[in-house]
Amino acid sequence: MKQTIFAGTQGNLAVVEAGHGEGLPVLFLHADSGRASQWAEMLEPIGRDRKVYALDSRGSGDSSPAANGDYSYTGRAQDIIDTAAAFKLERFIIVAHSGSGAAALDYAARYADRVAGLFLLDPATDPRALPDEVRAGMLEALAGACEP
Repeated sequence: MKQTIFAGTQGNLAVVEAGHGEGLPVLFLHADSGRASQWAEMLEPIGRDRKVYALDSRGSGDSSPAANGDYSYTGRAQDIIDTAAAFKLERFIIVAHSGSGAAALDYAARYADRVAGLFLLDPATDPRALPDEVRAGMLEALAGACEP
């Protein structure tokens, strides 16, 4: 495994590379609070017959914060665009965890011909789809205990 840091649209992006072979490459995207190293145990076995890449999204791990402060899913999809260009990934599989799933979906919607497969692990839920009482309970719990 080796780490490469390259200039992305909004700052430097760090990618861990591993694997070899002619199989479809796989790009791993970490959870919102994660980093590329969360995929370390997966890179070797999946990389036996293909190149594998694990991206540190903007502001995570060894990647720079976004110069424009944009951490939206669309902004993070730009990191996927930048990574695909930097590593010349013409067609590849995306494995995305948690909030990166939304960034992967954004990318796949715009570049469907480049995405050979999409695996979403514990994807973020759109809170607008939750029943009102569930959403209200979550917001109450996030507010924490109020002390006088």
